[in-house]
Order: sequence, then structure tokens, then C-alpha cells
Amino acid sequence: MISVIITAYNIVKYLEKCVESVIGQTYKDLEIIIVDDGSSDGTEKLCDGLLLKDSRIVVVHKENGGLSDARNAGLDIAKGEYISFIDGDDYIDKEMYEYMIAAFGDRTDISFVACGVIKYYSNSDFREMLVSDKFKIYDRKQAYRGFFKTGEDTIGNSSCNKLYRYELFENLRFKKGIVCEDIELIYQLLDRCSYVACVPKAFYHYMYREGSITTSGFSIRRLDLLEILSEMGEFIQSAYPDLVFDFKTYELLWLIGFWDGAEQCGGKNEIRQRRNYIKRRIRENMKYYSNKSIYFKKGYRKLFLRANGILMHCYGIVKRL
Repeated sequence: MISVIITAYNIVKYLEKCVESVIGQTYKDLEIIIVDDGSSDGTEKLCDGLLLKDSRIVVVHKENGGLSDARNAGLDIAKGEYISFIDGDDYIDKEMYEYMIAAFGDRTDISFVACGVIKYYSNSDFREMLVSDKFKIYDRKQAYRGFFKTGEDTIGNSSCNKLYRYELFENLRFKKGIVCEDIELIYQLLDRCSYVACVPKAFYHYMYREGSITTSGFSIRRLDLLEILSEMGEFIQSAYPDLVFDFKTYELLWLIGFWDGAEQCGGKNEIRQRRNYIKRRIRENMKYYSNKSIYFKKGYRKLFLRANGILMHCYGIVKRL
């Protein structure tokens, strides 16, 4: 059985489509857990109405505690061997679970399966992002490298494009009160994985809707990720030292993004301190690229030029590190 955890907070316009996409799955052995995270726009009533649609549906009402808290509430009561997370304003293709369950095959050492995502930025603007161009199985280190990559051969930062064995979550939950809960959890889950499978299909439909956390612009809460990256870096350095280069490249991408958004919130002193901190982290990361020829390899040059440009802005010259 798959326990599908659908989180819902003030999404009355979208939730029914999401739930219908789960009810209509060709794979039928499902437990559908809808967690109402303290909604006040009618979502809470809709949840109770959806109970009548399918006997597999369970509804949990709770005080508002954020996405992590809602997912944890679902995990705490889930009974399935497998776990899937869906944000209640998204939806999935009807064959998603049948296909992903089949990807496990007879192997008990595959810890989770990842699929591609179709991202909708507006009614007419969308992009299909595949995790792989063919069926692949990664060992743990390859999976970490896939997590640290963007573009091709990435397992993705989202929890929603994956089907997990429930055992991965034993004594492990999403961290409450942060925005980047997926990244904070997935790097810890990967340490528990033996193998990870990626399928060449995009089944998950991710909606960028106005007013959501993703589209709300840069905010001080997004800086949670700086602390997460710091903790992740210490972990990788200790447990997987041969993956430090991959992690540093991944972190550098985020730091550059934060540099561009750092001045969008807070007072002058806060912005100055934040930028000094980001600058220092960028400079520390650049020290790992002692082989200058790598600057000009495909996929790296633009990143390094941007990082050096930030250092030039700060110091007046490009530091030779």
C-alpha cells in the first residue's frame, strides 16, 4: 500500500483536482491522507466533503503549523509500505504510482524512486523537467551527486517527485518552521539509501500559483537555507569527503542567488551583514577550485564568472585563490 499525504492550506480552488488525480490512479492500493493545516477559506469543509468520494480517504484537521508540520502529521498516521507527498494545489498523472511501484521491481535495496516534474508558470508557460533520459539506478554517492546537480541527471530538491519506502522516515521528520524543508530532509534521507531509481517520465504537475511560498519573492525566511547548507556541508565533509566538490558547486549556485536577493528585505545594517556573510561563503567555496581549467568546462564557466564578479564587486579585483 502507498500512503499518499496531501497537504492543504487555504487552497479551496485547487484541492479537489488534486484529490481526483489520486483517486483516479490506475494503482488502487492507496491510503489517501488529506491534512488540513488550519485552513479558513473553506478548504476545511471541502476536505470533509471529499471523504464521501472514496473510502480510502482519511482527513486530519490540525492547527496551522506550516508545511513540515502538516507532512509530519500525515507520516505519523500513515500505514503504507510506501510514502508519497503531494502539495494540495498540484496534481499527478493517473499512471504515476503504477509506473513508479513497478520501478522498484523485486529489488528490496531501492530506497526511493524519482520521476520528472512538469512545472507550470502560467496557463500557457510550462516546462517538463526529467530526472533522467532513461531508467537509471544510482548508488548512494551517485544519488548525492544527482541531488547536487541541476538540469539533466538530477533527482531534484523536491519531496513530491519521489516515492519512498516508509522505513526511511523512522525517527526522521521534516524540520518545522523553515521554508526549505525538502532540502533539509532529503540530504539526510539519502544517507539512509542503498540505491535510488530514476524513471524517464514526468508525472508530477507542479503549479506556480500567485500567493504561494514559491512565488512570494525573496523573504528573510528563505535565508533558512544558509544554515541548512552550512550543516549539510559539515555533514558531507565528514561522511563523504570525496563529494565536497559536488556540494560546493551546489552551494555556490544558492549563494549567488542569495546575493542577488539579499538587499530585498531588512535594514541597511542587516543587508550589509548578510552580504558580508554570503561574500565570505562564496570566497571559501572558490578556494576548492584550485584547477583553473575547470572554470572553462561546460556548465561551470558562467557560474565561476558570476562568483568572481561578486568578489570583484566586493574587493575591486578578482582574487586569485
